[in-house]
Amino acid sequence: MTGNVLAAYTAPTHVLVVCFVWAISVGAAAEDASVLAEPPTAEDGQCDSQGVCSEGAVLPLWTSINKIRQNLTTFLECGHKEEPATIVEYCMKTTPKNGPDCNFDDASEGFLERRKACLYRCIFGSADLNIFAINQAGVAITSPLTASGYRRTPFLDERSLKHGIGACRYSVQTTQLKDLAEWGAGKSHYQVGEGVNFLFHLGHTGSTLLSRALGELEGTRVLREPPLLTWLSDSLPNMDKKEQTAIWNSVVLPWLSRRYYAIERIVVKAKSTALRFLRPAIKHNDASKAVFMYSTLRTHLTVSMARQHERFSDEHYGSLDVKMKGAFNAFKEFSVDSQAFQSLSIPKRMALAWMKRMLFVQSMPRSQVLMLDMDAFLANPYQHLMEVGQFLDLNITKKAAETIASDRYIFKVYAKDQDVPWDEAVQRRLFQGRLTAYRTEIDEGIEFAGMLMAKHKALQKLRSLMGSTE
Repeated sequence: MTGNVLAAYTAPTHVLVVCFVWAISVGAAAEDASVLAEPPTAEDGQCDSQGVCSEGAVLPLWTSINKIRQNLTTFLECGHKEEPATIVEYCMKTTPKNGPDCNFDDASEGFLERRKACLYRCIFGSADLNIFAINQAGVAITSPLTASGYRRTPFLDERSLKHGIGACRYSVQTTQLKDLAEWGAGKSHYQVGEGVNFLFHLGHTGSTLLSRALGELEGTRVLREPPLLTWLSDSLPNMDKKEQTAIWNSVVLPWLSRRYYAIERIVVKAKSTALRFLRPAIKHNDASKAVFMYSTLRTHLTVSMARQHERFSDEHYGSLDVKMKGAFNAFKEFSVDSQAFQSLSIPKRMALAWMKRMLFVQSMPRSQVLMLDMDAFLANPYQHLMEVGQFLDLNITKKAAETIASDRYIFKVYAKDQDVPWDEAVQRRLFQGRLTAYRTEIDEGIEFAGMLMAKHKALQKLRSLMGSTE
């Protein structure tokens, strides 16, 4: 089963085509590089250069770009290349001066095993390389991104390039990443999945704002919508639960777990289309936790009707696995390929998708998933920052939460475009305008949801979340 999923990595009919921008500002890279330290020597590890380890041993560290005190574009010699280089070229440039041998041109006996050891250390040994796009052939395109770059960039797709070393790009097959991740299991300086928590959401619920606030906490690094996770969500919609778990454990979680130091806390803010990965995310171990941001049905319809091109797609609705008992199963009657579903209007499809996602999340253990209403968060950001920070076991204090909640840079600009002013008054004005413009469609969706709730007991638990009429 797993093999079928992995084969789809390179199947053109299932691959998300990601377009990326080639015009990059090199000035940001030079500015970032100017504050970095001298290149380190590799620390002694307990594995040799062929990856042979004693019990409980780990591979030696790699040179991090955070510790290079010179212009990184110059150091990597990549400023004049029009096409991405191979990831091996990046690893050759950053090979530690001392430590186990990593001669990528070596063709002697044992070459392949030594090469895997070196590539694993280079790619998975830190978070220096960010996948910002994946092309039609299933090839990941990466670019170096420093720790400060992760903090500044709004998202990890092509928008991250101006916050990192965007002139330098390197390619690697997604299947090769999987092979390396599996080869390195148990050989890293950190435990895969440890200290990694998640932020899932319905879409347009303040999740980006929350992620920016959490990124201000000491020792916390936020990954906003990693393209690898988005690509898998969009290009492989028909994975069953076992296949999702296999993909998650073999490559997704190892990639998301990369860090700069062992106790670094990581919060992964997923794209709304990646919601079905909530299940494997929290099932990895009992300590894995997630926050789910949502809005009432009325608020969701009001916001979504103005952004219909961004609504949760019919394909994603169909791929979400939600069980319902009883004679009437709304999601079976309105399965995505049924005539009943095809005859539904857009507002009714939106309402149906909202109900299915809410039930999906409510089926998860409360000890591992915290549900957070957008309106509640915006009304009292301090209280809910404390709640989220404590739930995710982040380094949060009352003083830190108060400082972040009162930070005009975070709460007074649009989270997705920091050049756009934003506050609660702007939010209310936009909301009221959309409520008036789409009142007929909103009422249609609400009435349809109410009809389904009246027919099925399992849906009635959502009635209190439909939202007030005004």
